[in-house]
Amino acid sequence: MFVLRFTFPAGRYHATPWGRHVNEGAVAWPPEPWRLLRALIAVHHRKPGPDGGRDDLLSDLVEALAAQPPVYRLPPAVHAHTRHYMPQGTLKDGREETSLVFDAFHRLQDGAELLAIWPDLVLRPDLFAFAACLAENLGYLGRSESLVEAAALDALDDFTMQEETLAHPIPTDDGAALLPPGFELADVLVPLSAAAYARALPDLKNQAGRLPKKAERDRALACLPDRLVDALRVDTAMLQAAGWSRPPASATLRYQRPRVGPSAPAAANHRRAAKAGPGPTTALFLLAGTPLPPITETLAVAELLRAALMHRYTCLTSRPVPSVLSGRDAEGRPLRQAAHPHAFFLPQANGKGQIDRLVLHAAGGLDAEVLRACESLTRLWIGDARRHGENPPNDRGRQEWRVALARAGEAEDFPDSALLRQSRHWISMTPYLRPRYDDGADRQTLCERQIRREAAARELGVIEQVALAEGEGRLVSNRNALTFRRFRSRRGLRQPDRTGTGLVITFTQAIRGPVALGFGAHFGLGLFAAHGDDDSTSDPNER
Repeated sequence: MFVLRFTFPAGRYHATPWGRHVNEGAVAWPPEPWRLLRALIAVHHRKPGPDGGRDDLLSDLVEALAAQPPVYRLPPAVHAHTRHYMPQGTLKDGREETSLVFDAFHRLQDGAELLAIWPDLVLRPDLFAFAACLAENLGYLGRSESLVEAAALDALDDFTMQEETLAHPIPTDDGAALLPPGFELADVLVPLSAAAYARALPDLKNQAGRLPKKAERDRALACLPDRLVDALRVDTAMLQAAGWSRPPASATLRYQRPRVGPSAPAAANHRRAAKAGPGPTTALFLLAGTPLPPITETLAVAELLRAALMHRYTCLTSRPVPSVLSGRDAEGRPLRQAAHPHAFFLPQANGKGQIDRLVLHAAGGLDAEVLRACESLTRLWIGDARRHGENPPNDRGRQEWRVALARAGEAEDFPDSALLRQSRHWISMTPYLRPRYDDGADRQTLCERQIRREAAARELGVIEQVALAEGEGRLVSNRNALTFRRFRSRRGLRQPDRTGTGLVITFTQAIRGPVALGFGAHFGLGLFAAHGDDDSTSDPNER
């Protein structure tokens, strides 16, 4: 066995994958074998050890490490970024012109170790000593701000190839359906083996020789030395100037890796909750994209979330969608349980009235397979184009947002969410639509009558008062109910109330959210936010 162990004193790993622009915000994770070998080569030239920079040892080491791709034991990581407005040295409209640059990185815990493991590789003593010397002199990995301390090991006492958290190459491209919970696929750049490079070299030189201009041929052929170690030495600028879309001595392997999200990994929370009972009741997703959907599209976004989760569940399990997601029994009939234990799909808006979070709540609990579907969800999109992912000429465009599961747990685990807080006072975030036909009273009385009946059936708590929101029922988002989408996409539904009302509900005792009532409550209509935290005043627009 041969192992390269890395720790990151600054707690950050910065590296942009080959062929990606820095402003895409992508991070090369795990660190590609191509990058690891080039880092060792750079140390060999800049900090020669006691061997005086013996090139034969370097060539032997590179060929040994390139013979098989490593597996990785990756530490938990959080994807993050900073934004810099870089001055361009010119004036525009009387002000210095700047350019927005993203610096994406993975945040790691203090002392976290990353292991690149070649399980079947045994280096001869002099070659291992040479590799250990190179590793000890390695100062950074990826970009220069990615400070690193490295060491070479020849054994790991606790290592087995059956470890659930290993990142490793998968043999086929259709492995997405076989991914375990908490994992995703990533394309990783690896060097060709010395034998594979020797076999590919004649064809590569033939391709370069067919370029139309001599200068182009010379640049391309300069990137094709005979030895593998020399091919890895070729500067990136030379490869790009010669027009290589990928280094000619490299290949792309698809790796299975632990999912990296915008917050701490949720898998540990899932395991903890699964041991305690049927599963967590609440999952929080983050939504990103430009532009974000407005709060008036709450119903449409909630229906998208439900459809996407049901699709992911079917793809991952090849079984019918469970009632907790579908809201239907085994015969396809809508559930009529008074407690409403199946899922509520609740978009949550920020202070600007834009939906940037999604709450999935099911009082009956979310089992491991539903959580797996949640983890695998990466996007929501609206558009007419469904053929091969392309837009037909008459398509007006496709709106798409990135989605990431931030955390799963109980409602009390999300104190920052106004939808899940504990309070006596609740104010409408979206219009309340009465679920039943009822006559003979004014609007406020009709709403209060039906809300009290539903709250009693669901055992939410004892209601003290139901009143119109300020401004004749305007919602806390300062929007009129008529500006909201209020009609389900499912046809044939009876809808007694087509207008909607903004209300304030006061309970005799503080209750825990979410509070969603009336028609379309499972899709974000009739959604209330805590107004005050355990009787203290606070802004209901806060997260």
